[in-house]
Amino acid sequence: MTMVDRFPRGMVSVRVAAIALCGAVLAGAGCADEPPLPAYQGTGVCFPVSIQPDPGGRYLYVAGANFDRSFRGGIVRAFDTQSDTYVPATVEIGSFASAMEVQSRIGSDGKAKLRLFVATRDDDAVTAVDVERTATGEPALRCGGEQRAGCPEKCAEIARFGGNDEGDLDIGNDPVELSLTANTQDTGDLLHVVGTTDGKVAIVALKDRKDGAIDVTAVGQTKH
Repeated sequence: MTMVDRFPRGMVSVRVAAIALCGAVLAGAGCADEPPLPAYQGTGVCFPVSIQPDPGGRYLYVAGANFDRSFRGGIVRAFDTQSDTYVPATVEIGSFASAMEVQSRIGSDGKAKLRLFVATRDDDAVTAVDVERTATGEPALRCGGEQRAGCPEKCAEIARFGGNDEGDLDIGNDPVELSLTANTQDTGDLLHVVGTTDGKVAIVALKDRKDGAIDVTAVGQTKH
């Protein structure tokens, strides 16, 4: 089965359109208040590498990798398949994004919740992005950062786990694939993180807290 067979038909046009927009975005990039590189600005996605459908069917979530390091980091945004445009809400993650998983769950308030997990190879980490909804039902991506008009929300450290620093949760090096397993036990859902350079598959438990934060616990590692 090819990649095109596995994903919605719109995937091919989304990827081509996003790459075509990348060159145009560079010239008009703003939000350059954190030198030497600006935050991403534009209507597309540069170097899209991963895509996941929204359970409702209308939207697709797309991660951009920032392979050429033209910006501070990669991005995640939602694509509206009815209007063939990206919605404005954008979050900034680390560079060299790879895999993405979607978690559907019931929150502590009893309401259905949606969360994206995106692996980034540049910092050996995974970022959690919450999907909220506007009054019109459009996805609004949130990851604990400052929200400023015209700029992507830079994901806060509390939304990220893994990393290269001492004391960071060890999820392996160069994460390139994620697999989420729903778990009815008290430990929470299990996220498997596949690293390439060290041959590890890290297993972490994801558990929501009442304050809306997420507890992440390493529960095992295997070699592949």
